[in-house]
Amino acid sequence: AAIDATGPGRLLTPLRLSASESYETGTDLASWLFQSELGAANGPHPRFVLLLCGGVILLADRHSWHEGRYLAANLDTALLRNDRAQLGELATIAALFSLDMLRPGDNDQSPAIDAVLKSSSDNAVAVSSELRYGLQRSVEIIANEVLARMAEPSNNVTPDAIASPDPSLPFARELTRESLRYLYRILFLLYAEARPELGILPTDDESYEAGYSMARLRELVERDEELVEEEARNGFHLFHSLDVLFNKVNFGHREHGTEPDDDQPGDDEETRKAKAKRRSEDRGLRFEPLRSELFEPKAIRLIGTGVLDPASDEDTDPRWLDFRLRNTALHEVLRLLTMKKGKRGERGGFISYRNLGINQLGAVYEGLMSYTGIIAQEELCEVARGGDPAEGSWLIPSRRMDQYPDIALVQYGEADARKGLRGVKKYPKGSFVYRLAGRDRETSASYYTPESLTKVTVELALKHRLDQDRAPEAPPSGRGLRNCSSTRSANQHLDRAPS
Repeated sequence: AAIDATGPGRLLTPLRLSASESYETGTDLASWLFQSELGAANGPHPRFVLLLCGGVILLADRHSWHEGRYLAANLDTALLRNDRAQLGELATIAALFSLDMLRPGDNDQSPAIDAVLKSSSDNAVAVSSELRYGLQRSVEIIANEVLARMAEPSNNVTPDAIASPDPSLPFARELTRESLRYLYRILFLLYAEARPELGILPTDDESYEAGYSMARLRELVERDEELVEEEARNGFHLFHSLDVLFNKVNFGHREHGTEPDDDQPGDDEETRKAKAKRRSEDRGLRFEPLRSELFEPKAIRLIGTGVLDPASDEDTDPRWLDFRLRNTALHEVLRLLTMKKGKRGERGGFISYRNLGINQLGAVYEGLMSYTGIIAQEELCEVARGGDPAEGSWLIPSRRMDQYPDIALVQYGEADARKGLRGVKKYPKGSFVYRLAGRDRETSASYYTPESLTKVTVELALKHRLDQDRAPEAPPSGRGLRNCSSTRSANQHLDRAPS
């Protein structure tokens, strides 16, 4: 909103360089300044541009401005909160936008903010590794919760009794796929909420933030490391909150064009202004429908109430099984997907999905493609080189564990110890296990090219192509170019091309 070209983003006084060249918005002015030369012709380009948009201060960096990224802080809100602690909000804003942070160091050293940006980038890479573990663990939590719900007296069904729409799809694989889909929905919303410029979620609406947002759920699960009270553990608040949000995102709510004050193709200028005024007085919560297969109710049948009881008659007396996820499972899942562990001597914090790019998320996805889900036919334990499953492990029947050295047996970790689990990690008969196995990644070509390679490949390819048949005075343009690759890595190259 701060850089809205029709509102706060307009310059108080337009900059007119000539009869044909003028700049009326802060964003256009910043883009022009980044192309200018300091001191004299062929001088250096400015690195930073500072904009004050009402009560919002905005720092544009030439290295990331073309990607639509910048640093902004709402001074009105910060002053209202008045956090004067030594490392509080006001001190942080003052430090980030200070001259000492932005000017080059002695002997033309990089400005101090570059170290902050590098730390943020390194943290994103580290977080992607932690997130991959969180997703892998979350798949097991959700799948085992579904199996536990199936075994409850109110449902009392076995996997064999539930007919799959696809007879060739084993139950364990269907459960794996749908658990992943459920998690991908959550990841998508966390990412979309961290990037309001995508326009997928109404993040600027106070009622959304207070009643629907992922940030609200994140703050809920942050309060307690584990749910203790029986009512809280066995309730469904988290499931219903996510379910409402999934449906709003997919089907929309008060979508554009459905209400009298929405702009229509035949409206004249006066009518548009009158409608805009009425809308600004009473905006209300609105979702534009995404209509994605990921969020379609039929995409997930094993989580929720989408499975018909095989003992009932669908025509005369249908009864739907209740496989909703309880708070205790989703509480753990949301903590794994939104919170990162602190290093020794440091506190943890929230995972910043804003800083995660396609390469980090791609690495998470690629890693998960190497995993396979199974339902244990007998009690299993896990062996790995040095007892560390991070680089791959093998599941073996517990009855054979005495055939392996103790150092190879995977032990319960700290999180398990808090639940009273210690010693060799075991998986009971009938439980779901999601571990490295098989060749799914190789057969599906699910590899992500390192960012350093995509960057140089795209830069050299575009430089050669854009310089062909171009007049010297004409600016380079990527319009009309098409990526003909059908591989998953094509998405990375498309993501790199605008940059």
